[in-house]
Amino acid sequence: MNSSNPGNINIVLACDDNYARWMGMVILSALQKAENPEQFCFFIIDGGIKDKNKEIIGSIVNKYAGTLLWVVPDNGNYNDLPVKRYGLAAYYRLSLATLLPGSIDRVIYLDSDMLVAADLAELWRTSLSGAVIGAVENLGVPPKSLNLPQNEYFNSGTLLIDLKQWREDDYESQLFSLFEKKGSELQFPDQDALNLIFEKQWKRLPLRWNIQPATWAKYEKKKITNSGYSYDDYEEAIKNPGVIHFLAKSKPWFYSTLHPYKSVYITLFNESAWRYDIFSQVAIKEKFRKFFSVEKLIKNNKRKKYSAEVTFKN
Repeated sequence: MNSSNPGNINIVLACDDNYARWMGMVILSALQKAENPEQFCFFIIDGGIKDKNKEIIGSIVNKYAGTLLWVVPDNGNYNDLPVKRYGLAAYYRLSLATLLPGSIDRVIYLDSDMLVAADLAELWRTSLSGAVIGAVENLGVPPKSLNLPQNEYFNSGTLLIDLKQWREDDYESQLFSLFEKKGSELQFPDQDALNLIFEKQWKRLPLRWNIQPATWAKYEKKKITNSGYSYDDYEEAIKNPGVIHFLAKSKPWFYSTLHPYKSVYITLFNESAWRYDIFSQVAIKEKFRKFFSVEKLIKNNKRKKYSAEVTFKN
């Protein structure tokens, strides 16, 4: 299939080898939930992924008759950017306009710590209403240095991008210019930069397309006064999830993580070519810590019961 086919649904992911298998879970879940997976064209910006992992990812996409293209960035372009704990791969999304073919006018960008729970074709068809990017509000408090209201600060894990307009207005140069001036001051470098450049110019996507761990707490406590979403939006996200984002310490491959969709993620992983016992080398101390987190275990079980069931084909 031609990667520039107007019927394609273009999805971009970026990572190094450390996150390759988790990125593979994003791809596998997206294809399983797609009504027409053959329309999916994945562009993977390769930050040093090993051949074995590339082979497995390729076999996943081939199984569903999708298209896969590997894009190798010039890491020298990012040498002067603050790496912190995120690695260079976090910056690749800033260069999509130059990394991807000029014929690609629209893309969905996804982080690699996600699980797709619905057909991304629905997100793809979402109107941006003239905005260059669509995103979901970040449910945590934004860095104070940005001076942005909480409901005007978005999470960069799911982005719907009008790449044609991005190129025309040369947002890539604007982003890198911002890093030259303020890079060392940014707490979440790429996400903060995007928020500063697109301040009050982004389209708010439904919360269900980037369900963050705080979604459940806010829904239970009805603490949504500082949010741009209504209580009904939170309920819709939980009852009809689109993309589940395992932010920060909520990674499902951490033994001590408690998350309503952790078991779903691990089940899917164990049906993939990577399958192995992720938790076989867990220290006894960590097992005891989780065992005695009774209150958190009860809360998590409660959340699993009222959250929508998400299943995948074997």
